[in-house]
Amino acid sequence: MMLKPFFLLFLLTFSFCARAETPDVVIMLDVDGTLLKEGDKAYKAEANAQTITYKPSPGARILQLPAHFTELPGGALESTMAVRPGMETFFEKMAPQIAAGKVRIVLTSNGDYSRTQAIQEQIKVGGKTLKEWGVQTADPKTFRSAVEGKDVVQFRTSQGLAATTRVVAIDDNARAIERAGPHDVVHPVPNWDVVAVEMYLGGDPVPKGAEHKAAFGDITAKVEKLLTATVGCGLGDLVAKGAVDTK
Repeated sequence: MMLKPFFLLFLLTFSFCARAETPDVVIMLDVDGTLLKEGDKAYKAEANAQTITYKPSPGARILQLPAHFTELPGGALESTMAVRPGMETFFEKMAPQIAAGKVRIVLTSNGDYSRTQAIQEQIKVGGKTLKEWGVQTADPKTFRSAVEGKDVVQFRTSQGLAATTRVVAIDDNARAIERAGPHDVVHPVPNWDVVAVEMYLGGDPVPKGAEHKAAFGDITAKVEKLLTATVGCGLGDLVAKGAVDTK
């Protein structure tokens, strides 16, 4: 018995899409200037200030200003920083998607990986650490380009992502994102810089404060929309990938 072409296409589409065991969306979340920023340690006791303690990796450059950290016994550093306002809503919205395996959020900083890990484990948003929210980290060796950018192709390979997975790069320096694919999204955000951070910690009105706070609301809506339009399971995608011969 010969199967009808439509049924064959259905089976092919199902089997091709079912092989993707990676999330629908993986977010490359930049750290400095996007998620948070360091400020003067004089603000350490302020309500919105947080600190991390970490030991720099051997040979790592310390990029923070001396006023932003305290040297501790044993070579560790204590840094003072503030998370961008509005992040709690973003993580609350993403948490169910992370738990369902549909979204993965990965901190992608080109800085010292020890510091990135400390941020994941120690910085809190809405009473939970980033790690408790399900946020992961990636060693910059797995995505850093030769010109200190962030290579999406390298990132995809290191994360073992399927072709159907969209990468959403969220970064205050969108020009640093290299080789994003046609289905990926590069989403710039206003730079959460040291001036804004120290005004925020000091209780003063932050320039463009509404923009800083609203930035991730727009991103949340975009990611939710992407989740309803998973890449790679339509006929056009199958043809493009060579899975369907139209001749």
